[in-house]
Amino acid sequence: MARRSWLENLNPARWLERIVDAITPSPAPRRRTPPPSPDRPTPPRGPTGGGGGLPYDDEENDSDFRDSWADMGGVGSYTANKEIFDSLPGMYGEDHETRLELWDTYITYMNGQTGYLAKDPNNPFWGAVGVTPDRFDWQAWRATKGDTP
Repeated sequence: MARRSWLENLNPARWLERIVDAITPSPAPRRRTPPPSPDRPTPPRGPTGGGGGLPYDDEENDSDFRDSWADMGGVGSYTANKEIFDSLPGMYGEDHETRLELWDTYITYMNGQTGYLAKDPNNPFWGAVGVTPDRFDWQAWRATKGDTP
């Protein structure tokens, strides 16, 4: 059996893959979210997949989210977008301030015009919430924008 030369052993596809990996920016690191605490049961899922607000969102806390929505120029239904946001995995275990910060990120990158496509895995929103686009309720999100098929 003849020996192969070192050139024949090179795999061009592998080299191309290494070059693309080297020049492609890596996505933001995923945040680890703690599991829901035992004193807060998982919220029931509403018609859009959301929980209709978290049980510890009283009117005062909810007004923070509404104010942020108005100040940042949220487009569409506040309630529908808030339900989608609340239904994200891990959102139930976050404290109010963290959720409000993530809500601002949602408005900026998922509801505004930032140059990022919503489904783009490099969209900063996905790195902030620690969720991948394939775990998102796209049908409900499109409905909030009036883009239902």
